[in-house]
Amino acid sequence: MTWSKRMRPMMGTFVEVGFDSAVVSDVAWVFQRAFQALEDVVSLMSFHDVNSDLSRINTQPGQWVRVQAPTVALLQRAKQLMLDSDHLFNCTVGGYLVRDGILPEHEGYASALPAGRAEDLDIDGEAVRLRRPVLVTLDGIAKGFAVDRAVNAMRACGVETGWVNAGGDLRCFGAVTLPVALRTADGYQTLTLQNAALACSNTSHSEDFPSKIFHSDGGSPDDIAISVQADSAWLADGVTKVLALAEPEARSALAKKLGARHLSL
Repeated sequence: MTWSKRMRPMMGTFVEVGFDSAVVSDVAWVFQRAFQALEDVVSLMSFHDVNSDLSRINTQPGQWVRVQAPTVALLQRAKQLMLDSDHLFNCTVGGYLVRDGILPEHEGYASALPAGRAEDLDIDGEAVRLRRPVLVTLDGIAKGFAVDRAVNAMRACGVETGWVNAGGDLRCFGAVTLPVALRTADGYQTLTLQNAALACSNTSHSEDFPSKIFHSDGGSPDDIAISVQADSAWLADGVTKVLALAEPEARSALAKKLGARHLSL
C-alpha cells in the first residue's frame, strides 16, 4: 500500500486524513474533498458563528428554520440518541454552557432555558423548529459526525482504505489496522482498530480549553475519561457523553444497548 497523509488544525485539534493512494488518480482531490466535508460541518453547526444553521435555529424559537441537509441529519441522530439514552445525552443543554461562560451568549440568549427535552426539537424535512427557547449545542457529537462525513467523501472518491483522526475522534476503514494508545490512570493501554470508530471524552476542565458535560438537571460528572468504540464516529462520540453521566456499573450494558462498546481501561 502507498500511504498519503495530510494534517490541518481544525475543530480545536489537529485533524489527520490518511489513505491508500495506490488506486487513486487524484490524491489532492481526495484531500480537498475530505477536509471540505469537515469544514462544512464546522460552518453549519458552530454555536459560535451567529450565521450558522445552528445559531439561526437557536435565535428563532417557535419558528420553522430551513437548514442544510447535513444539519438535519445530525439533529435527527442527536434527537434519537436523547430518546434512546433517556436524555443522558442531551443536545439542549446550551443554556448551562452559556451560563458558565463555556459557550458565547449571543443576542436573545439571556432568556433561554438551561436545558430542554427531545420533544422541544421538531424536524420536518429540511426545516427545524424549537418548541421552547432552549439552546441546542452539538459539540458533544458534531466532531464525530464530521469524521464520518470525511470518510464518506473519501469513499466517494474511490478510496478503499484510510482513516480520519480528529483528536478524540478516530475512524478507519478498509484493510488498515491502526494502533491506538489510550491514556489510563496507570499510563497507557494500546489497542488496535480496524473498520471501526473510536471516541474519547475527558470531563476534566481546562482554562485553555473549557468544556463540560451537563446532565439535564445541571449536574456534571467528576473527572473521568471515557472511551467508546462503534461502527460510526458520531455514535461513538455521542455515547461517551452518555456513559460519563451513567452509573459506572451500568456503562457497558448501556453502551451495548446503544450499539457501541465501552472500553473499560
